[in-house]
Amino acid sequence: MCIRDSHKVDDIFKNHLELGFLRNLDVKYTGPAYLDEKNISNITADNVHVFARKHFPLCMRELFDKLLEDSHLKHFGRLQFGLFLKGTGLTIDESLRFWKGIFSRRLNESDFDKKYAYNIRHSYGEEGKKADYYPWTCTKILNNDPRSHDEHHGCPFKVYGGDNLKKALGKYPLPVDDIEDIMKKRDGKHYQLACSTMFQVLHPNGPDFTVEHPNKYFNESYKYDTRKIHANSGRKGPSSSAPRGSQESFTPRDKIHH
Repeated sequence: MCIRDSHKVDDIFKNHLELGFLRNLDVKYTGPAYLDEKNISNITADNVHVFARKHFPLCMRELFDKLLEDSHLKHFGRLQFGLFLKGTGLTIDESLRFWKGIFSRRLNESDFDKKYAYNIRHSYGEEGKKADYYPWTCTKILNNDPRSHDEHHGCPFKVYGGDNLKKALGKYPLPVDDIEDIMKKRDGKHYQLACSTMFQVLHPNGPDFTVEHPNKYFNESYKYDTRKIHANSGRKGPSSSAPRGSQESFTPRDKIHH
């Protein structure tokens, strides 16, 4: 992380301290609800994995990795991750296809439809009382029910031990010094500032903001990458990079089935 970017996050950190926001940073969250989001990234069941590697905040990357590993998430993990995917613009049909494809490694289609399809449609406001559920804010994630040993919801900056958090951060191209800086903020219980620092390291000269919502992280990361690709295209001609993930695919183990 360059010195300038490090100072940007530290300035945000100091400002929040001065304003008294840090203890419960987004209790007063007034940002977008991320309902009825336009699918600016063209995310589909087939390319969720591309966006997970490039644009998901740590909490959602960890849920996705656990989902691939176990072909299952428990209730709160499914809610946290499913509503986040909804907030990225993933449609209800693509969401059903995504979850069915993952769960098919341990469930047949009939069992999936009986046990899980209703809840997915419910989260999109298509069942029950037709309520349209909001993707979770950072405060919701931080303050949700404690998890048991086989659950994976929550904020990794809060719930992981030091070794597990460093292992999770090691999935990203983060310099050792920056990992230590992130760990210090986490050890001070400044979980959202730790996440914001991570964003700034991964997006040098990117936008200044404090992470208050996982979907804000996703949108800003995607827009940053798109701007960078377009800038490079203007200087060097057409780019082979695909910001929408259309040129990448799952390995056979990870393939989503129609």
